[in-house]
Amino acid sequence: MLIGLTMRITENTSYVEYRDSISHDWINYLSNYGISPILLPNYSADIQSFMASISLSGIIISGGDSIIDNPTNHTENIYHQRDISELSILENGIRMGLPILGTCRGFQLINKFFKGAITSNISKSKDHPVASNHNINILTNPIIPEFSDSEVSVNSYHDDGICMDDLSKCLKPFATWENTLVEGFYHPNLPILGIQWHPERTTSSNGLDEALFNYWIELCNS
Repeated sequence: MLIGLTMRITENTSYVEYRDSISHDWINYLSNYGISPILLPNYSADIQSFMASISLSGIIISGGDSIIDNPTNHTENIYHQRDISELSILENGIRMGLPILGTCRGFQLINKFFKGAITSNISKSKDHPVASNHNINILTNPIIPEFSDSEVSVNSYHDDGICMDDLSKCLKPFATWENTLVEGFYHPNLPILGIQWHPERTTSSNGLDEALFNYWIELCNS
């Protein structure tokens, strides 16, 4: 199975070179499921033709960095270029009928694509924990019904988030934090799933990530 995997943009400041990069955690995580990732570049001249030239079964929009609507400095310009690339990848993936999984930043990008909003600095404005584990509530849902109405622990590496009222009307929540922030959503009519945490970094043994990923793989195989 070939899965397209997006990357962050990093900069080598010693001689100003921009690079696409991905954590080894993702490669190791996907190998556990027998998945060979195809790394999807930023700055592609024709991402639609590139994606059409390979037989993808699905797309993962990975995490890292922030989504920037109106860049005002050099670093934000780099982040914004990734926004442009990934929104194009997402649009083409939907057009191709591919299952899509968004994690952390990718989760937020999907909400933005469907006209939802993102709130910054949630560690201060919402007292949300960062760089630690915290509990989330799993709502009654058709995605992982065995976890419905339960509380599980996930990691948190984000200081941007989606407030309950800011989730796109096209998306349905299946996980929340203290009835304040959305932690997981799905699209009722498209094979799209989003989670705010990083499954590739997890050390949890509660089985949630495995259940979610197996569900998504079934979508990719269908």
